[in-house]
Amino acid sequence: QVETATNRRFEGSGLGLSISKRLAEAMGGDITVRSMLGRGSTFTFKIMLPVGDVEPESASTYEEAAIQATPHAAPVENGRMRLLVAEDNEVNRLVLKSMIDTERYDIAFAGNGREAVDHYTSSPVDLVLMDISMPDVDGFEATRLIRAHERERGLVRTPIICLTAHALEGQRELCLEHDMDDYIAKPIRKETIETALDKWAERRKNAPPGPEAAQASGDQAGRDGAKAGPDVRETA
Repeated sequence: QVETATNRRFEGSGLGLSISKRLAEAMGGDITVRSMLGRGSTFTFKIMLPVGDVEPESASTYEEAAIQATPHAAPVENGRMRLLVAEDNEVNRLVLKSMIDTERYDIAFAGNGREAVDHYTSSPVDLVLMDISMPDVDGFEATRLIRAHERERGLVRTPIICLTAHALEGQRELCLEHDMDDYIAKPIRKETIETALDKWAERRKNAPPGPEAAQASGDQAGRDGAKAGPDVRETA
């Protein structure tokens, strides 16, 4: 949490520490930490629990699910929209996969901005969900590289929806300034992401061919941001 760059290797804002402390105390225990800058941290918690006789569930189910949410995609079938999700957190990828209708969207996952750009420039993409804080190349830089590729090739502008835990005032405007088209703050709800995907999928289908589509889509994104006013978000 000491790092503030959007392309930092280690994520998190420290909120989980406060939640863990409250959970430990709610169960009659406590949690302690020993930390040294540049060396690392050791967390210890103590709680009293009854001894159970139920066999723990195999981890293989979760491992298989995680493998399915790695950065690759199956061939598009039945006219599904091709959705690229740039998200470095494995758990978040699993959550997003459970929220998105795979009968309508063919999903490819990228673990950082560099992988997202590589996928975009080598495979057709209709929509992008882009996290901001990712290692190597962050979401803002990945968006810049994607837009540069579109301009160089005369491609139709692909809607890029910012999907981020950065929820401070002005974050929506910052995303639009970095040439993104929309903004969703985490934690997200299934209905929220469905609404955003439906809106931009429809615009993508109706976009005019050629470079003129880029200006039209960008102008519309700016108008949407201006009309949105104060950002109102649902929380889980």
